[in-house]
Amino acid sequence: MAKPLIGLIVPPRGSFLPPDAARFYGERADFAVEGLGIDEMAVADFDAAAGRVGLAARALGERGVHSIALLGTSLSFYRGLGFNRELEETMRAASGCAALTATSAVVDELRTLGARHIAVGTAYDDAMNARLNAYFAEAGFTIAGIAGMNIRKVREAMAVADDAITELAEHACAKAGKADALFLSCGAFATGHLLGPLGARCGLPVVSTTPAALAAAFKAAAPR
Repeated sequence: MAKPLIGLIVPPRGSFLPPDAARFYGERADFAVEGLGIDEMAVADFDAAAGRVGLAARALGERGVHSIALLGTSLSFYRGLGFNRELEETMRAASGCAALTATSAVVDELRTLGARHIAVGTAYDDAMNARLNAYFAEAGFTIAGIAGMNIRKVREAMAVADDAITELAEHACAKAGKADALFLSCGAFATGHLLGPLGARCGLPVVSTTPAALAAAFKAAAPR
């Protein structure tokens, strides 16, 4: 059976393929990538890029993808639930195929786990973390504790090392105290290989942006 072609819309310029895509799905799927040209994880950059999401989805649809995932959680949660739904509707209409955001994928995974009180570790500054908190409260979750790295530049977030992500996870869990799950929020983080070790270290199931989005897009691309 032919491998599905999964479309990814990524924040940075160019055709950056997240390491987790090749590492965990390279033998099971092919990927087509469109970049939005976002430099900073900030409202002004996201507002400027929002109109390019439909264009990217149309380009991926023309390339024959079977599903699309919009990576970058903050890009889809920063203006609330309604805006996240609008992004998904725009992508579906432009591409003619199944489409989802990383935020929707994360929420679905947390709900599958039965998690309601979550510890959160992010790349973001305080302003973006406040928007995350507002989104997840609107979606029915309680942020038991949140720790951020105060990063704004997308390229800087892409360079965060394993040790720093581990430290961030531990800090988030310590701030949360009791939680049902740990959520690591930033599509630029490479975390797929860390989920098991971090879960054992923190004693919690771990959900992370890009692994969640890739799993959802792979499932959506499956023949029906």
